[in-house]
Amino acid sequence: MRLRVFYSALESIMKYSKLPVAIGAVFLISGLQFATADESCPRTIGANKVFSEPWPQADTWFGSESLAVVLPEDGIWPTTGPGYLIAVKLFWYSAGFKPGMERDFVGRIERIGNGPNDAAISHPTNAGLANDVWTILTGIDFGSEGCWRVTGEFRGQSLEFVVETKPHPEYEAESE
Repeated sequence: MRLRVFYSALESIMKYSKLPVAIGAVFLISGLQFATADESCPRTIGANKVFSEPWPQADTWFGSESLAVVLPEDGIWPTTGPGYLIAVKLFWYSAGFKPGMERDFVGRIERIGNGPNDAAISHPTNAGLANDVWTILTGIDFGSEGCWRVTGEFRGQSLEFVVETKPHPEYEAESE
């Protein structure tokens, strides 16, 4: 969409300008830099939030005490490696969560853009952490590189974020 607007503006300038080549070149160069920025996958980056104790402190929390996750610092997760069943274990935090309540959690994942929709999120279970903190635990299988929207819903709360997946360098070395 933005590229279409860019090219439309470029055509107008070139049509009425006495220096169409020079101006067109400047716009083309700046437009290419603009188009290659991380617009193809608008990754969600968490923030350094302080939640009530005893939740673990992290620099990349996303959400609220009603429903939150810790995201990767750069918004990039690995694809599932050869011989593995999941790429990422995702811990969903919610104030007051107790084992058994995970049955009220629904997770979804969908590809943004082109490519196979070959990611899957497991049925939720629970995990106990230090200091009697319980979380909802899901596994995510990313079959290929891409941009993904992950959504979690729990007891009326919804949380949605975007991550990009790339093969882990360790997996690439194993396949060579």
